[in-house]
Amino acid sequence: MRTIPDRFDPVKYSLQECEFLLKHLGEPSFEALRDVKAAPLLNPARNAAGHVIDRNPTYYPDGVIPSSVKPILDRVHELIELERRNVLRWVGLTAIKNCIQTYLDQQEKWIADKKRFPAAPRFPSMSSYDGKNRPHRGGPGSDSGQVHTYFDNQGNRIPFALDLLSAKASGAWVPEWAAQPEPEKASVSIPASATKAIIDDAPNHRLECPVCRHTESYRIDSRSSFNAARGRMSKHLRTMTTETALHRELYTNEFGD
Repeated sequence: MRTIPDRFDPVKYSLQECEFLLKHLGEPSFEALRDVKAAPLLNPARNAAGHVIDRNPTYYPDGVIPSSVKPILDRVHELIELERRNVLRWVGLTAIKNCIQTYLDQQEKWIADKKRFPAAPRFPSMSSYDGKNRPHRGGPGSDSGQVHTYFDNQGNRIPFALDLLSAKASGAWVPEWAAQPEPEKASVSIPASATKAIIDDAPNHRLECPVCRHTESYRIDSRSSFNAARGRMSKHLRTMTTETALHRELYTNEFGD
């Protein structure tokens, strides 16, 4: 059964395929795929008798694989036609092309940054950053497995993926209870600085977690006692099951290498 994409994620395509889609999205796939060049494999798989056994002894020197780009070409062309007939509204061709261009721009920036600063991560969003802006690959809140987000100028993570349409835009039936807005949740009154460092409350001889106010006491005249309290606080930050993301971010900032 053919999967119809209703969410576009440029990360799932090669950079060459993104360039191709930027040029050809909106065209029928049979027309767009004329621009894809195929060439025979120089060394296809063969059996003991020397006969070619590779099921598809071709490759695509421009890096664009037809089976990869055809589903989204077909879906976008279908959505354009449905909107033209007033069947539904979708995000539009401009939005999806802007999505692709953003990904290409970020990739170009990451590559340039890596060349200028060899210590910089190749994919910045796959790391979290401590109070000294040092990257920690796989840290709390970072992209896992593959790139999903990029950073804006304020350091916020922005997803690359784009929903092509919503249930409301598609004209699909939505039950009344599902259409109601979710009740607003009470905001957690934790200051932005809460994940920067644990608090050393020296007058009271204790360390304090600024997220949940958990404390660990130490003897003021003993460095080993202070270090032991830090060790217990480290375990607290790693094992807490409430405000987990904030505790792990604080752990990265305070104890990350």
